[in-house]
Amino acid sequence: MTISCHLPKISRFRKQRWICAGLLLYLSVLPYLAENLHVEVQSVKAQVGEDVLLPCHITGYGASELELQKVGVGWLFITLNGTEEDLYSFNGQVHRPRRNGSRVSEEELQKGNASLLIPQVRIAEEGSYKCVVVMTPNRAEGMLYLTVSANPKVALSSSEITVEAGTEKSVMCLVNQFYPSSIQVRWFEISGNRENEVTTGICTGSLADNIDGTFNVISRLRLKASLKDHEKKYACSVEHRTLINNIFLTATLHVTEHKTQIAIIIFSVIGSLLVTSLLFGVASLIYVKYFRKVPPTMTITIPQKLIHLEKAVFSCQITGFKPKDITVEFCLETKDNRRKYISTWSSSEINSKVKPQDMDCEEQVSLFLTEGGTSRLDSYFEVEPPMIQSHNDKTFSITCNIVAIFDMYRHDGAKLSIKVHHTALLHPATECVVFSVEGVPPRLSKILAPHRVVHQEFCMLTCPISCFKPRPLSISWFKKQSEGEEEELVAVVSMHEAFTHDAVEEVPGYTPSISDAVQLEDKSYCVTAMLLFIPTALEHQNCLFISEVSHEATKTKTRMETWLQVSAMPILEPIDSFPNTPKSDESVTLSCRIHSFFPQKIEIFWCKDGILMSEKPENTESTADQIGLYYCISKITFMPSRMDRGKTISCQIKHESSMDPRCVEWNMMTLMVSPRISEITSDSPVLEQEKTVTLKCQIEDYYPEGCIVQWNKEIGVIKMENPTLNPKTGLYSSQTTMAFAPTMDDHGTEIVVEILHYATMVQSIQKTFQLFLKGVPVVLDIVCNPEVAGYGKPFTLICAVSGFHPENIIVDWYRDNMKMTDGITTTDVEQDSRGLFSLRSALRLVPTALDFNRSICFHVNHPRLQQPIIKRSTICLAGISKWDGLNHSNSLIWR
Repeated sequence: MTISCHLPKISRFRKQRWICAGLLLYLSVLPYLAENLHVEVQSVKAQVGEDVLLPCHITGYGASELELQKVGVGWLFITLNGTEEDLYSFNGQVHRPRRNGSRVSEEELQKGNASLLIPQVRIAEEGSYKCVVVMTPNRAEGMLYLTVSANPKVALSSSEITVEAGTEKSVMCLVNQFYPSSIQVRWFEISGNRENEVTTGICTGSLADNIDGTFNVISRLRLKASLKDHEKKYACSVEHRTLINNIFLTATLHVTEHKTQIAIIIFSVIGSLLVTSLLFGVASLIYVKYFRKVPPTMTITIPQKLIHLEKAVFSCQITGFKPKDITVEFCLETKDNRRKYISTWSSSEINSKVKPQDMDCEEQVSLFLTEGGTSRLDSYFEVEPPMIQSHNDKTFSITCNIVAIFDMYRHDGAKLSIKVHHTALLHPATECVVFSVEGVPPRLSKILAPHRVVHQEFCMLTCPISCFKPRPLSISWFKKQSEGEEEELVAVVSMHEAFTHDAVEEVPGYTPSISDAVQLEDKSYCVTAMLLFIPTALEHQNCLFISEVSHEATKTKTRMETWLQVSAMPILEPIDSFPNTPKSDESVTLSCRIHSFFPQKIEIFWCKDGILMSEKPENTESTADQIGLYYCISKITFMPSRMDRGKTISCQIKHESSMDPRCVEWNMMTLMVSPRISEITSDSPVLEQEKTVTLKCQIEDYYPEGCIVQWNKEIGVIKMENPTLNPKTGLYSSQTTMAFAPTMDDHGTEIVVEILHYATMVQSIQKTFQLFLKGVPVVLDIVCNPEVAGYGKPFTLICAVSGFHPENIIVDWYRDNMKMTDGITTTDVEQDSRGLFSLRSALRLVPTALDFNRSICFHVNHPRLQQPIIKRSTICLAGISKWDGLNHSNSLIWR
């Protein structure tokens, strides 16, 4: 068999399906931290045939929901001898029910509910159960007890009893299909509002076992009626643990006058008058010689339902007969009118041993089959050794159980005849029962689909079908696109009694199959229906698949359906950057194209070294392509810092097609970083004339390593260290130095270093160093206070001198080369911690128009100087207009 849409040949698929199943079971339970793991269980009571839920709740697992891949669940049944039998297990991926139909809901298990559902519980399943939960390395377990009961079904043989006065008649109370066996059946006589318990004339038979583990019992009340008993009521009361109130069934007794009663009385009176002398002798003779023959009454009790290939027990009670000699024949007449003798037995061959049963039952003896009777026994029927009982009224009764295994094809419509031969009967009495044998319709479990159905990957739908018989059935698979549309038949598979299954019809692209049937203890079957196909997002999204099982024997059709949600995992293309080679502290844009995903909803995150970035990404709207899959582009713009070099930028997505986020990474190993350049420093705090000094400048944290360094003073020795790489940051650092011996001419000059990093700079960066020699005065520029002055307004010129040694120094102020004496204030010489001296001198003036463009000079003379240091400032006063003369003078600007 092949699939037309290029599927590989799978003609051996049915033989290899268990190999595929084995691969699915290969999943071990992962470690799970749950230090306080506990399970809470509770004992349960249930009725036989009900679906029962064994509760087991997990607590202390430390999360809002369980991760099923990390959880193991096991259910064990504790037998009477204390051994543990596996009932159900779940290893995080695969469910393994040992008991047919048992299951734990995955949805509830995620919430911590590991309760086990057992459908149609049986009597044999009563007992202790253990729930075991494993979250490596922790384990918790709990024990509970399941009590199974079956309510008795009670019926009277007749609710209206008609009997002639002076005669006897029996009424039977039939109690069937109860469990456990402990039961109490009592009889009551009801007269008006009074209820009196009857203790005589009662015969309760032994318990009869049913194939399902339940019991049957029959209790008989023998009534000897008189006319005063007319309209009396008799009640059968049944007490059992499953009943809240006792079952109470009543029967009404109707007593009629004997037709020959008057004649007998007259005859007796006349006879008594005529033969008074012989009365005692005649009465004695009648008592000794008279033996009244009583014909037997036959009652057959059969189960309410006869199930195909299930053992059924039904009983035949023959009561109230005498004398003791009796013969019973069992005969089966099949649908094709063939008669088969099942058994024949006679009371003449029974053991005469008497066994009292109660006050009304004098003997109970075994009844054995004749050798000839067993030779023709039907292979599906077996008559258990019957029991005969004798009673105080000299009557006898027989109870016989017949065990049969019914075949629907052979025994449906067959007739069982029971013929009784007795001397009280003119002709043999015959009772017939026509059998109606039923099959068991299939039960469908939830259709199992992969946890995630992936676009254009093999998908198998699995529908477990259980507990049906007989075997023939047909499985149809339907597909429905959406609500309101017609169902489309995609495949049909049938299974026959001859253990074969044939594909009747299939649509190209769909391959149906059925697993080998597994026969259970009750002769029912379990199979698994499978449908293999390749789903696509365009065709199968939100598609309803229906599995319909038709069972010929029970004329039933059962359906199970599931919705298919198809997903396609997104594909992330490599991240692109603009510019291709980014620089630190400059904007860079990263983009990533995401395509071939379904459904449309997707979440996109950008992270730096696993931490969500603060910048907001720009995502295009997801658009569908020709085959129904979606694509989009995500961009993010940010400004990397120098410390980002070597870090990883990742574009992460969350999509329902994958449990774990998918991502693509972009590493900033190519990020170019401009250097950080320190100020020029000296190895000596004080520079002296003709003594070598070393100036250095640090160049740190840059990439790549290429740097050009140039000093403006070439008389010294210039060195450039090889760059060193910081392994943590991936950035380079280096140092440049210049060593020279300053002269007097260098005092007050600037040393300049220029640094150019080709990868990140267009222009070089300059750093300067002001060179001052030790002991040589350092004269600062003249400072004006206030900065802006006007005509006729006082202002002050200030000049500071520092760093000179020795302390003898001469400072003077000049105006147009004329030494000034007025308005000058000079502070005393002060010595600092280095032993050098400083002072401060101020000149106070009130400028006039005559001071326009005049030059003010500050002269400093010191022994270390070959010539004085002169600082100059010019008075610039603008001309006065007529409006200015009327209002105010122009500002004075000093420079």
